[in-house]
Amino acid sequence: MAHAHPNGFRRGTDGSGTGRTLVIILHGWNAKANSMHDVEQAVRQSHAGLDGLDIYLPLLPHANLFSFASAARTVAGLTDAIDILCANPDRYARLVLVGHSMGAVLARRLFLVAAGADSLVPSEPELHGRQKRHWAARIERIVTLGGLNRGWTNSGRLSWVETIVANLIAVLGHGSPASKKPIAFQIRRGAPFIVQTRLQWLAMTRLATPLPLVIQLLGTRDSLVGPDDAVDFATDNDSYYFLELPNTEHTDAIHFSGAAGAAREALFRTALTADRDELAPLKIPFAHLTDSLPPRSDPSITHVVFVIHGIRDEGYWTRKIAQRIHERAERDGRDGAGIRCITSSYGYFTILPFIFPWIRMGKVEWLMDLYVGARAQFPEARFSYVGHSNGTYLAARALLDYPAISFHNVLFAGSVVRRDYDWRVLCEQGRVRSVVNMIATADWVVGFFSTALEPGRGFFDVGGAGFGGFTRPYANGPVHELRFVTGGHGAGVTEEHWPEIAAFIVDDVTPVPPVPANKQSTVWRMASRVSTLLVLTALVLLAGWIVHILWPIVSDPHTTALAAAGRVGAVLAIFGLVRFIVTRV
Repeated sequence: MAHAHPNGFRRGTDGSGTGRTLVIILHGWNAKANSMHDVEQAVRQSHAGLDGLDIYLPLLPHANLFSFASAARTVAGLTDAIDILCANPDRYARLVLVGHSMGAVLARRLFLVAAGADSLVPSEPELHGRQKRHWAARIERIVTLGGLNRGWTNSGRLSWVETIVANLIAVLGHGSPASKKPIAFQIRRGAPFIVQTRLQWLAMTRLATPLPLVIQLLGTRDSLVGPDDAVDFATDNDSYYFLELPNTEHTDAIHFSGAAGAAREALFRTALTADRDELAPLKIPFAHLTDSLPPRSDPSITHVVFVIHGIRDEGYWTRKIAQRIHERAERDGRDGAGIRCITSSYGYFTILPFIFPWIRMGKVEWLMDLYVGARAQFPEARFSYVGHSNGTYLAARALLDYPAISFHNVLFAGSVVRRDYDWRVLCEQGRVRSVVNMIATADWVVGFFSTALEPGRGFFDVGGAGFGGFTRPYANGPVHELRFVTGGHGAGVTEEHWPEIAAFIVDDVTPVPPVPANKQSTVWRMASRVSTLLVLTALVLLAGWIVHILWPIVSDPHTTALAAAGRVGAVLAIFGLVRFIVTRV
């Protein structure tokens, strides 16, 4: 039974019924399919001499400015549509992918899905389990115009209008459920869809199978997409042919009218038809695009350890733990050069911003950008993780949202992860080998504050595992609870525990505190049980107090301006005190 052609398919009348060329053209964000009219015509003119040309130019969900469609599901739909077009394996001898802006990102992922990259690096649920397509080997080249291979960022180079739109997308994205966020939000730097795509591309570059020819065109005046957004310096290994479109802004890249447009069209047609030798003289080397190229690949490193600090901390101690890890690896004459520690800091982080999930997620994306770079630099390494406080949240959240990442050993101290976090599934998937959770005797930050937020799962997504432990059954399982290390919130990463942390990371030896503590502080244990109620009560009392102070201003017509100013000043003083507590205490 013949399948109806998908919407957007334009059958050519020239050529025979087999051995044809199919060009898939994907438009950009907030644009319609007909925005690619000039591109389509250039494609037709460039391929006029071939034995048959068909074009697939679909209308994609991101044509809507604030589309909440899934980027992964959009790629799945594109893959299914091309399956229909290529149902006759002899019809197309050659496929070309062309994408503008967000369409360029989707084109790249479309190739990865077709090439079976899920078998190398696990995909999102919408794309997981998809097998290699017969037509993947016929994808000859990928041509992108203003592509966002690393994702977009809200940088200072954006215009004021673009900045407003970017901030609005961020607000909508952070305020939306995890399963339904604006598609533009899913294409930002560090977002799961982007990181998954980058890791899969990296895995494909390491295969013996040749990749399609990739030509990246970027306007010289593109304020939305910079060279470090368009070119993935970490994963592409200088394999791109990067060409500049002169006098071109982001939206100009697909318009070929006028003298400037004619120059763009000439370069685009070159990208469509030229071979590697013809493209080589036009290519701008990576070294000319950035002064800080990532380090070269180092296969001698076999173990990479992230050591990440938490809130109210700039992580100076992380370097000390890294030192102990190296010393442990070198003990008994072993070569410690095979271990590399990453102790980068995301900056000082107080309790107040910690409350807001979008700020925490921004740090998760920061971590995942580091992770991709480390995967590119150390191709033979397994990864482990040591985290304290908010650093524990970053790893736990990343393991949930990014199916491609994994850690060999994980050690948490002062964990703010939810107590019902399911490590069992991650271990069954082979993404985590072993977890150590160091629980302190008097960790009031976790025991009171984080535990109080745990019932607000839909918003806060944090909890009290660093005080009460994980609640799921782990008898003889992967999670080892250390009950207890003596001290407060930072007890687990104090100097006396550095050797045990190093032994666990390097030699898989579960750490035992030098001076075991048998019980937690009774005061904080009791406070943790009613922490949510106490916090809610405090907020109600605070709101009532503020209303009590301000109410006379509106209810008493005899209130003088001086008295009103005094009451407003009192409220501001209260806010100042609260701010001081949550940012300094």
